[in-house]
Amino acid sequence: MPALKPEPEPESPRLHGGELNQAITSALVGIHNKYLGRGPRSALTFYHDNVIVTLMYGCSRTPSRLSARRTRERP
Repeated sequence: MPALKPEPEPESPRLHGGELNQAITSALVGIHNKYLGRGPRSALTFYHDNVIVTLMYGCSRTPSRLSARRTRERP
């Protein structure tokens, strides 16, 4: 009896340009929000070849800002 081959999963549509940027940004903001309790004020993503950069603004909370300030003030 021949072995049955599993049916291939349908391919998801490939995203390009702004759609890809938005999908990456949404995913990363969602992860940030899930684990840190709040998302950034704004975020944007861009890519070139195999490099992806996401910038998130307004992410740090007051305790992390205080910690960063104390670190800078140490002699």
